Formats: sequence, structure tokens, C-alpha cells
Amino acid sequence: AGSRFPVDSRALCVLTWVKTGYVHLRIHWERDTLTSMAEADSFDLEQYASRYRPPHGRLVRLKFIASNSERLELEAIRILFRELKKGKNTSMYKEVFSMANGRIPEEKLFDSEWHKGIESQGQLNHASLQGELENNRAQQITRSILMSTKNLAEYYYGRGDFANALKYYKKILKVDTLNNLTLSETQLAICGTYVQLNDFEGIRHQIALMEQTPEAFTESAVVARVRCYSGLAAFVKGDYYEAAKEFSQIKLDPERDSKVAIEETLAFDDIALYGGLCGLATFTRAELETNIIKNEDFRKFLELVPEVREMIMDFYNSEYARSLSYLERMKHDLALDLYLSPHVDALCGMEPQTETELLNLAQVAEGIPTHRLFQERSARKA
Repeated sequence: AGSRFPVDSRALCVLTWVKTGYVHLRIHWERDTLTSMAEADSFDLEQYASRYRPPHGRLVRLKFIASNSERLELEAIRILFRELKKGKNTSMYKEVFSMANGRIPEEKLFDSEWHKGIESQGQLNHASLQGELENNRAQQITRSILMSTKNLAEYYYGRGDFANALKYYKKILKVDTLNNLTLSETQLAICGTYVQLNDFEGIRHQIALMEQTPEAFTESAVVARVRCYSGLAAFVKGDYYEAAKEFSQIKLDPERDSKVAIEETLAFDDIALYGGLCGLATFTRAELETNIIKNEDFRKFLELVPEVREMIMDFYNSEYARSLSYLERMKHDLALDLYLSPHVDALCGMEPQTETELLNLAQVAEGIPTHRLFQERSARKA
């Protein structure tokens, strides 16, 4: 039984049966093993960061890793310095410089020249954009006012001043004569800004507003972006079933639609990872088959993350030990994910049962259909 369903001394592998009779494969490990997860030598930080479109999506994920992985901290900070110097976010530069605390040789001294240059140019750009907006307001040219307002919103967003970016994006929505393209792009920009503010209730509220103007959200790429934000908001809240439904309904081609503007928030790999884990945790067997396994659109994402694809397929085919082995290899990545990390215990863990029960159940686990496993456990409990 041990070789067929291996048990790590730090973890209890648990087969959980629920009222509908389907099986969830979950793993519980002690909290202190999160550290060992995060220290796995195989994690390629450069490759991971390259998934996300600059500036901010890449920065926030690197900063999270720097704050949560002792082994990867300095490498993450080095990449952060490099990426920050490409942009205009001087406030985050100050934060990262403080985090580095003189431990990065090439960044021991605060780069006053770069910082001063960005600040000076920023002040000039802001004055120019503000003057342009005031001039257009004086002339009451609606189209020009909208463009100037958008330019200011993007200026603040680029600087990392998300509160002011949100304020100016919302001013655009106050115009009654917006065409559908401007309306949808502005609403999506607001959602993206809420992500940077870590305000996921704001996203849910914004999506509710979008539903009042469905005619602006018919184009497939726009619908897909809305589902990305909706799925992420549900996921962060802990509504895993709703998240699984949203992610599994995203219709994008990872090759054809590579320029769809979600990569600052989510990589295509994340759609497979979040949607796959949430689906495995909450879907019934029938839902798993329909929404994940036989869903050609979602399978395109799963092809990007073979471990998730194989874990789901092995689980569906009752190969529980092999399914678990994929989760075991993935768990250090899960702990390093900005949005997934707080949900590791909820999605992959539970209060452990006794190891004796685990080993007894493991003896009958492989090759037995899901409904039989439910009956087997019920009989043992009786």
C-alpha cells in the first residue's frame, strides 16, 4: 500500500468523500513545510517573471516572491531592480531598495540620478497632460476631453499611482456618449487598476456595472478578459466553484490571442492552474468531465501546464496515487504564487485523518470507481 500511495512524513494524503459521492484528492501538510515548498531548486524565476507583461504584473509577483522565499529573495530583488529601471515606478523602487538593505552589490547606493530624472520628467509630463485637459475642457471638445483624461489615467497607472489612475478612468465613464469600444476598454482598465489596488470587491462591483450594458461586451476577447477578472475575484474571495466556472468558460487561443491584455494580471498558465485546481476541488465528476476534460477551449490552456493536465486526467481515471505525485511536485510553485499561496490549505489541505485510516483506504483506492470508494469509506465508518 505504501508504494502504491506514498505518504510523506510531513504530509498526510487524504481521500475526501462528500455527499454527492464523488472524490476530491487533497493533500495536507504542516504549515512549516510551506518554507520547503518555496525553496525548491527547480523554480526558474526568470522564466516565471517573463510570463507577465510589464510593468506592474511582473513587479508585484517578484516582490511577493522576494518577501516569501529566503532562497529566491536576492534573485527576485535583482530582477526587480532591473525591471524597475525600465519603468517609472519610483515609489516601488524605494521599497525594493529598502528590502535589499545593501545586499545587492550593484545596487548598494540609491540611484539618485535615475530617480531624479524620472521624477523631473514625470512632473513635466503631468503638467503638459493637465494643461491639455484643461484646454480641451475650456473648448468643450468631448472627444479631446476623453483622450486627455485617458492619457492622465495612463500616466498615473504607469507611475504606480493607482488611486489617481482609478479616479481618472472613472471620469471617462461619466460621459454619456461613449461608444462601445471606449466603454468596454475603460471598464476593463478599471478592473486592471482594482487588481493593482488589491480591491477585488471593486472588480465584482465593476463587473456588475458591465452587465448593465451587455451590448459593449460581445466581442470574444473582451468577454474572455471579463471572465479572467471575474474568475480571479471569485478565487481571491474563496468562491472556488464560481472561479472554476469562470476560468473554464474562457475562450482564448494561447497562440492566436497572445496579445490579449490579461498578461499583466494573469498568464495563460494561471488560467489552467487556477481553473484546474478549483475545478478538481469543487466540480462533480460530471462537471469535471464537461467543463474541464471535454472542454476544447480549456484544454488549450491545460496543454501549457502538463502537470495540471495529467493530474486531472489521472484523478478522473482513478489513478489517485499518480495524480497525487503531480500535486506533490507542484506544491512549491503553488506557495510562491501571489494569488494562490493564501489558498493552498483551503484547496489542497484539510484537517488530517489518522495515518492508519489513510493506509487502510489506500489499499483499496486504486482501480475502484469513484462511487465504490464512497461506499467503501461509508462502510468503514459504519
